[in-house]
Amino acid sequence: DGQTWSSAFNDLQDCIDLLDDGEIWVASGIYIPSRVPEWKLDVGKTSNIHKSFILKTNIQLFGGFVGNETDRSQRNFMLNPTYLSCKLSDTKYCNQILIAADNTLIDGFIFQDAGAGSDSNIRRRLANSLTVDKILS
Repeated sequence: DGQTWSSAFNDLQDCIDLLDDGEIWVASGIYIPSRVPEWKLDVGKTSNIHKSFILKTNIQLFGGFVGNETDRSQRNFMLNPTYLSCKLSDTKYCNQILIAADNTLIDGFIFQDAGAGSDSNIRRRLANSLTVDKILS
C-alpha cells in the first residue's frame, strides 16, 4: 500500500496513480516510465517510446532516500542518487521522461537518458509545460 518502506511500490507510476495529492518518497535507484499517457494512446501512439512518468496535480516527488527514513529531512540525495531514466533497453529510449501537472514538485532526482538515446540529436523534453517562472530542483 506504500504507507511504509516495507510496503513500498515497485512501480513509481502505480504510486503516483494511487495518490490524489501529497508527498511520494522515492528510494535511491533507477526508475523507468511504465505507461503511455491516455492522450497519446488516443492518437495511436502505443509503442514503448511514448512511455512517460505521468504526474498529477498537487503531487510532490522527493528522491534520495535509503529506504528507512521516518522524516524527509533525514534523506541525503547526494549519497542516495535517484534516477528518472528513459532507457527502456540497451537500444530503446522513451521520447519524454515526464509529463508535469499543476502544483507539482520534483526534488532530489537525476534525469538521465531522456529523449531518443544519449547519442541522439533529437530534442530532449523534460516536461510539456515548463516556463521561466517555474523552477525544478
